[in-house]
Amino acid sequence: MQVLVPNFEETEANKRYGETSSPCLASPLLESPTHLPQFIVHVQEVVQEERDEEWNNPSYDKDLTSLLKARSEGIFTDRVEYVELDDGSNIPVINTFNCQSMFAIGARLELLHNRYDIGPLLITLLKASPLWIMTPSEIQDIVDWEMDAFHPRQTRVNLEVAPYNTLYKGVGFYPNWVDQASTDIPTGLPYNLSKIVEECTENTGRAFEPFYSDSGIDELGSWPIATCSWHGFDPFKSKVAWKILKDQQYRTGVEPKSRYEGFDTWKDQGQGTDPTWIALDKMIQDLQEYSYTTCANVHHELTEFEHDLTMFGPFAKLLKYLSHAKYRTD
Repeated sequence: MQVLVPNFEETEANKRYGETSSPCLASPLLESPTHLPQFIVHVQEVVQEERDEEWNNPSYDKDLTSLLKARSEGIFTDRVEYVELDDGSNIPVINTFNCQSMFAIGARLELLHNRYDIGPLLITLLKASPLWIMTPSEIQDIVDWEMDAFHPRQTRVNLEVAPYNTLYKGVGFYPNWVDQASTDIPTGLPYNLSKIVEECTENTGRAFEPFYSDSGIDELGSWPIATCSWHGFDPFKSKVAWKILKDQQYRTGVEPKSRYEGFDTWKDQGQGTDPTWIALDKMIQDLQEYSYTTCANVHHELTEFEHDLTMFGPFAKLLKYLSHAKYRTD
């Protein structure tokens, strides 16, 4: 806050004639000011949000953030920032680490698949997004691996031989066709869906590729801009899931018991069937040593990054079209 006051005549009672001197220069005698304000002329308020962006986040890019919001029609409002890598390059990233934009897509996707046999195509299109949308098949892969590691009677070799739902007594989180790929567009689709599918098809070819240790970018990890839940967001919990949670080691020293009890607040129509937390907890543990994360491909040219944001629009609209609910945590 900036306060402006007018100048007035000197206060006569404040005059000094040098008969006293300060005993210590570091702590002079208290003196009244020679000019006493009588009223305030103007008060100018400084917006806290703008000041935070300027002081605390110098890499924040307002134009790219606005572009992401505009192209996704307000579905995503994540901040776009510039980070400097060890090689000296300065690149734009969308750091969504430890945030969750979860979209429950199962109900509508199953309905569309039962009517038009389009489920594999829609999952394939979500995988083709230039910003990382974590699909059910990716979540399933991580969860399978984690649950197999803690299952008392099964091994990774067995998992390669027998299907997941056989090993875990019918615990199937998603339909079998989520792993299938398809590019066939059926006829007779609803108009809005038909237009979105057409736009997504026209914007394929720049799919997100996760970063690995052999990519030469050791300080940059991957975190999705959105994850795809199925029936809802109520986390799946079981004895095996509890063992997985107890094995996680975080720098913050989170107690497994408090983490597990925190799931009780997530009650919805999912009825405890969403395994996404198992995959994300594993990813959090693996990403603790990274300096930055992003859901976008690395581009050293600004125009390339802008192109990805522009092409992301149809995929964001597809995700919104398919979802019957959205959940966001930061």
